[in-house]
Amino acid sequence: MEVRQIPATDLESRLTLYQHLHEVDEPLPDPKVVKASWRTLLSNPRTSRAYEQGQLVSTCALTIIPNPTRGCRHLIAGAGHR
Repeated sequence: MEVRQIPATDLESRLTLYQHLHEVDEPLPDPKVVKASWRTLLSNPRTSRAYEQGQLVSTCALTIIPNPTRGCRHLIAGAGHR
């Protein structure tokens, strides 16, 4: 498995992967809205994708939140889809 940053050309493969998340989902909004959301996601350096034999198999986002409590240890939250 290879983990790497999201290439800008991977919108369609990501949408295909996400079809497996929910049996029933809301329809996609206007393509301009989808592309704006995609550009925002691409600007986040903490979002990666996993590929197996060249095929997208998972996505992951890591968020590190500065925390002034608990000894100033950062809060780390991750979300993934496979």
